[in-house]
Amino acid sequence: MSGFVVLYNPDGSPVDAELLEQMTVYLAFRGPDATGIRICGNIGMGHALLQTTFDQECEKQPCSIDEKVWITGDIRLDGRGELVRLLQAVGRKISIDDPDIMLVLHGYHAWGQQVLDRISGDFSFA
Repeated sequence: MSGFVVLYNPDGSPVDAELLEQMTVYLAFRGPDATGIRICGNIGMGHALLQTTFDQECEKQPCSIDEKVWITGDIRLDGRGELVRLLQAVGRKISIDDPDIMLVLHGYHAWGQQVLDRISGDFSFA
């Protein structure tokens, strides 16, 4: 499984970039294939990717569609075909080859928190 970390400063102070980098590097044993970091003011996300499926070859995390909503996590979805069909039916530009993380992100854009009612599998994300 991949590893990820999220730092949040509720007082609004900026995330310590060096600390986030150190924590993400430490997670490399969980995900030796790629690492990524994103800091948005008082929130920072770090991700260490372990590629276990073909669709993860192009996966970059943390990721966003609109630079407003960001996601990172470890996601293995069941029923991908049905989820893609539902997303396409509501106008999302998505394909069966897109990584699971992007399916969840598109689902969040389409349905908000109710995306959790439409996905199944093994996952943890922020």
